[in-house]
Amino acid sequence: LAYLSTYIVPSTETVSAGEDAESKWTSLLTEEYSITTWKHLTKTIYIETPGVYSLAFQWYSKSSYYATSGKGGAAVDNVSIQQVPCTSLQNKPVVSHIGSNSATLSWERESDGVQIRLGTSSDIATTGTALLDTIVTLNTVCPLKGLEPSTEYYVAVRSVCQSGETFAYSPTWKTVNFKTLCSVLRLPYIEDFEDDVKYDACWSLYKTLFTGTEMQALPVTTYNAWMQATTGYGISDKHMKLNIYGTELNDWLVTPSIYIDNADANLMFDIALTDYRNSDPIEDATAQADDRFIVFVSPDNGNTWSLSHAREWNNTGSEYVYNEIPNTASTVTMSLADYAGDTIRIAFYGESTASGGDNDMHIGNLQVFNGTVEEVKDTICANTDYMAHGFSILKDNLTPGMEYNRSQFNTVDGVTTLYNLSLYVLPEAKVEVRDTVCANTPYEKYGFQIANPQTRTYTLSEGVLQTAYGCDSLVVLHLFVPETQFNQQLTICDTETPYAFGELSLTESGVYVQTFQGSLCDSTVTLDLTVLPTRTETSKTICEGESFSIGTESFSTQGDHEVTLKNVLGCDSTIVLHLTVQSTEGSTYTGYVCQGGTYYDDNFPALTEAGTYDRTLISSLGCDSIVHLNLVVLEPQTSSIQETICNGDIYRFDGKDLVSEGDYTGRFTSALGCDSVVTLHLTVLPTPEVSQELTLTTDQLPYTFATTADSTYIIEEMREGTYWPEIVLANAAENGCDSIVNLTLHIKLPESVDYVSEGRLDIVPNIIDREGTVFIRNTFTASDKEGVTVELFDAVGRRVSLQTLSGRDMTVEGFHNSGMYLLRVTDGDKRTFIGQVIVR
Repeated sequence: LAYLSTYIVPSTETVSAGEDAESKWTSLLTEEYSITTWKHLTKTIYIETPGVYSLAFQWYSKSSYYATSGKGGAAVDNVSIQQVPCTSLQNKPVVSHIGSNSATLSWERESDGVQIRLGTSSDIATTGTALLDTIVTLNTVCPLKGLEPSTEYYVAVRSVCQSGETFAYSPTWKTVNFKTLCSVLRLPYIEDFEDDVKYDACWSLYKTLFTGTEMQALPVTTYNAWMQATTGYGISDKHMKLNIYGTELNDWLVTPSIYIDNADANLMFDIALTDYRNSDPIEDATAQADDRFIVFVSPDNGNTWSLSHAREWNNTGSEYVYNEIPNTASTVTMSLADYAGDTIRIAFYGESTASGGDNDMHIGNLQVFNGTVEEVKDTICANTDYMAHGFSILKDNLTPGMEYNRSQFNTVDGVTTLYNLSLYVLPEAKVEVRDTVCANTPYEKYGFQIANPQTRTYTLSEGVLQTAYGCDSLVVLHLFVPETQFNQQLTICDTETPYAFGELSLTESGVYVQTFQGSLCDSTVTLDLTVLPTRTETSKTICEGESFSIGTESFSTQGDHEVTLKNVLGCDSTIVLHLTVQSTEGSTYTGYVCQGGTYYDDNFPALTEAGTYDRTLISSLGCDSIVHLNLVVLEPQTSSIQETICNGDIYRFDGKDLVSEGDYTGRFTSALGCDSVVTLHLTVLPTPEVSQELTLTTDQLPYTFATTADSTYIIEEMREGTYWPEIVLANAAENGCDSIVNLTLHIKLPESVDYVSEGRLDIVPNIIDREGTVFIRNTFTASDKEGVTVELFDAVGRRVSLQTLSGRDMTVEGFHNSGMYLLRVTDGDKRTFIGQVIVR
């Protein structure tokens, strides 16, 4: 409760003890008296008028404790005053009177002047492009003009100190940003709040208590209790809602700037007051004594707000009573004739300053327009677009059974009319129809188009049946498709044929199809007919000594027998029996077994000796049957074979690999599965060898020495010398075996290389790398150079290249491999020159 304040005052002024200096002078510093240690305080002071000044310190307390106890108080020490360089601004500049194209910048005077930079980037103080860069030295206000609507601007301000014509600048900038208002709107203007409301420079939110009868421009805020409502409470369509509640509610919702062009202008909107978060009327009418709702019209584009340009709803004697606002949408109309030629902004202000009452204020369907108003009530069928009075409402945005309120301006022949539409969407009508149609017959009634109808329920949302309002009904069709395909099975005696089936006369069993005409639909019948014969034949086999019965008759002898009986349908039926009597005499067969083996089959156990065996068996018919077996014991078999192989070949016999000549014995299994002894007489043919001598020159290589049907031997390139290769020729001998040639091979240089020459070649460079070239420097006459040939021989004397040189080019190439090369040049006069080249 104690403060220490510091003032700077002209030395001619005084203040008495106990006098309120705060009401006389402006405090430089005010420090709350809560510190108990020394604190250093600094304040920058700008003195505009030269003179003599004093510092005044006042200790002030609202508590009598310090005055009566003699305790406490303030202490001041080490006071100094000194001139300082151009210092930074202590307070931020203020932007006010913001319009769509202008605003006002103001600041406290703390120096000789200020530098102002205006732009659209946040770095305007340093590098941003400046739309305005100026120095102001006499005023503390600067109008900002020529701005773009709905644009974010940044203003940077810093101190400027002047000495003669020289300026010094504070290094620190103070930056403030603001956004210009939207472009001024022209009539007509409608806001139905169906889309999201953007709280920027167009629509604005403010939060400040309205006191007295008039206020200047409102401080912009980014949040208050105004919100978009979609619940349908109070006003069925989307609208704006404010919860008026508590002790500190003072929230503004302000429109964009609107230009009123003539005296026919009107403001119209819907209003409703409901209990909190429901559609009920307010509960306690006495609890809202402090609540009020005001609609302001600012004639100077939001710079001034006054009750003289407003309509107020309150509970303290106003013409419009706050508590009497209905809980359903009620239209309010206000004339704007007094504002012709003005740019206005409209504010909706809600206020609650005391506890009690918790209500929702609703506004919607805002319209500012010139001309007349026409209220339209209309009805539309469900699932139908509404196109009338200038409205275009698609069916996707209309729900059956709901009522919609819309406003739309329509100008005809220069006359503008505001149509306020109350549109009711009729519920969908439903009609049920039952009908029958034949299968595979398209159904085309009541708006249905069914190509392949079935017994089921169909639904058509846009049928041809209409209600009393002329709306199409929802048609529910219960369709029955009778069965037209039938199957029938029938058994008759052949004495009942022919059988009449539709247009057919049937005498035999089979499947038949006929179509019969009905009173509604034709039907198709498929008949599966069985005709029982009156004479049947059957075969039967019995054992000798047995009998077979049909009806009351029995038969035991082999042959054909006839019996006449009644069948299941009561018809006479003759049965012809072909009876076979099976004798007890069985079959005879022969079996084979290898000597030393055991015989098995299905009729006899293990047998090892030859002979005849008998056994009595039971047949498949249950008759006794005697089986006779003649068993034969097979003796082992022997044989011999002769085979010939070449020396070094392998003969496979009885699982062994044989290479030597001789006789061999092997055991094998015959076709009957018995052992068979085979003797092999194997002959091994020798490999013939011959000796041969051959002389070749290197230019004859490679050389094909011999070619047989199975192999070819080629002598590859070799150096000069004598070699002794052993050559194996496959299958070349008279006996069909390989033959060996022991060859003495002499390799010589070809006789075609003549080392006798007219002279040596002068070759440069000499030594070269592979793929290099050399140049012959010998002097040749023009006739010598005609048709010059160069032969290139490798180290073994083989000619590897023949080149023809002409004209003045004596360059030789073709050195593909490393080694020693011989060059032989023959000129046009057939003279020969020899030289050597070494290739690295």
